[in-house]
Amino acid sequence: MKRILFIIPLILLSLFFYSQETTDFFQNSRTELDFRQTNSVLLENKLQPNTNYKLDVRFDPQNKLLIVSERIIWQNTTQYPTNELQFHLYANAFSNNNTELVKKISLDEIEKTKIEIKKLHVNEEEKEFIYIQPEVENPFDSTVIKIELSNSINPGDSVTVSIEYELKIPRSLIRFGYAAGREFYFIAQWFPKLGVFKNGEWTCSQYHPYAEFYSDFADYDVKITLPKDYILGTTGTLISIQENEKSKTYNYIAKNVIDFAWTASPEFLVYENIFQSKYGREINIKFLIQPENEDLIERKFTAVENTLKYLEEYIGEYPFNNITLVDVPRSSKLGGMEYPEIVTYFTPLFTPIELQKPESTIIHEIIHQYFYAAVSSNETYEGWLDEGVTTYLEKVILDEYYGKPILSFSFIDYFPIYGIKFLAFREIPLIYTLRTFEIDHYVSNLSLYYANDGLGNLNEKSFSLPNYRSSITNTYAKPSLTLHSLEKYINRKNVLDILSRYYNKYKFSHVTGSDLINEINGYSGKDLNWFVDSFINKENKFDYSISSIFQVNETSYKILAERLEDGITPTEIAIYTESDTSYIDWDGKDRWKEFIVYSEDEVLAAEVDPHRKNILDINYANNSYIIESKYWASLSIAIRWYFWVQNALQVFGSIG
Repeated sequence: MKRILFIIPLILLSLFFYSQETTDFFQNSRTELDFRQTNSVLLENKLQPNTNYKLDVRFDPQNKLLIVSERIIWQNTTQYPTNELQFHLYANAFSNNNTELVKKISLDEIEKTKIEIKKLHVNEEEKEFIYIQPEVENPFDSTVIKIELSNSINPGDSVTVSIEYELKIPRSLIRFGYAAGREFYFIAQWFPKLGVFKNGEWTCSQYHPYAEFYSDFADYDVKITLPKDYILGTTGTLISIQENEKSKTYNYIAKNVIDFAWTASPEFLVYENIFQSKYGREINIKFLIQPENEDLIERKFTAVENTLKYLEEYIGEYPFNNITLVDVPRSSKLGGMEYPEIVTYFTPLFTPIELQKPESTIIHEIIHQYFYAAVSSNETYEGWLDEGVTTYLEKVILDEYYGKPILSFSFIDYFPIYGIKFLAFREIPLIYTLRTFEIDHYVSNLSLYYANDGLGNLNEKSFSLPNYRSSITNTYAKPSLTLHSLEKYINRKNVLDILSRYYNKYKFSHVTGSDLINEINGYSGKDLNWFVDSFINKENKFDYSISSIFQVNETSYKILAERLEDGITPTEIAIYTESDTSYIDWDGKDRWKEFIVYSEDEVLAAEVDPHRKNILDINYANNSYIIESKYWASLSIAIRWYFWVQNALQVFGSIG
């Protein structure tokens, strides 16, 4: 036993007026940095940002306050006019205990905050705003505002919005705030942010409890003023620093990104390294480390380098020049989260390498730079699209560099113990086994799927899923397991080829689920329409069985196979005899089917889906039928282990 120890181009006249209006907006960035330096691999970009943000923020840690001046220039690059603007005010989700995000949580006063708008002008005209609730009627929810305009913004026209506001920084609860007992701040979803205007309509969702975000690609010019002893990490590239006796002002530029987040603390230890991209660029890696976690820095750098190496080899060029990884304090309740060029992760108190943490979180969040930050989807409607792909690739990379993980459970939430916990009381294990079990990486998602296999599907809007378990099942577990099953049908290399085509075709664009589905259907090797229909488009369960084997005469046998649920997948039936194993192909469409098998040798057993290609089958126990006891030993190892693990995971999923 081992010791206990991741644009559309516009007409020339419109371009002329727009350029005149915005000449001063990014003047500094144009003189100090060229386009390539400030950001990413956008030379082939198809989508030019139609939004420019200029934010000047003063950070006052003593009063836990942000004082912000914001200017937005938005250009209507669509074919439709609009007579309003819609903005996300995500931070307002923490304004009271009845917003959509926190209505099932009781916020303390120090966890509450609200964007207090002091001035609001549109094209220098003072304006009022209206709180709206696009999806769920809730008078207590103020996370979306609408500004009605005096004149429509026609195609090609631009509008300038100026906002001055203050925002108290709350004690962190979900993705934003300061850490209790520490001088640590993570600032995300902190500014009024435009929704997405497309096909004549605004998409500007509320901040929902089981969904994330959606916004346009934009250019950012951000100045942050903070005390001199604070260390800063942000989205974008630093272009200048100004300082006086008490403070420093950092100016960052980020081009063609969907968000801007930052962190500040005087406690950070800073570690930096350069990754040499296979595409001839240098990628800057920066870790902002909590002092108590300094000893794991080499493991963390290795996790980043492994991930970048694998993604550049199989998916495509890393889309940015920077990645900052923020080690969040244990008291922050922040965990892992992705933003363009900056991510957060949590370092467990006890973390032997066999548990692959924090490696798994670091790997997951870096993958999001590809699938979220570059290939951008509406996470409020189709959260599975980025999270499912990312979770799949996370498991693939872990498998490549770290091997199979070892099952473990935690004692009083911190200390890892190798084995399986069956029952606990107040985090103290009562019934458990102490043994080392290596498992496939995707098995960690199976317990979620087994416990919630009929609750929701990938086509349901993410925000509408009824609870947390259904959300993580349909956002993370089921889509990643679907890709693992696809891998078993067409092999891993071909799945990676599909994801590579998808990434390189749509990077720095908005996508929907149909775009990924089209890439799967367009795969030239095989007809995969059946796969998309059964695994993605429909809310199906899968369960195939061998019900009986009947000997007709000395050389022929009748085998009855059944499809017990609605899910349909082509499969194989293995026929085991004393001397060899043969296979029968079955399209899996019929509810039941009899197969006649001729064999000079005695048939001992039969098994449907012997290679476990469909890992979403809900009952492996009925996949096989054994008629000869002497074959039990070898076949039981192959079958009953799956059954035992599957049932254990079903139990874990129901009590977790």
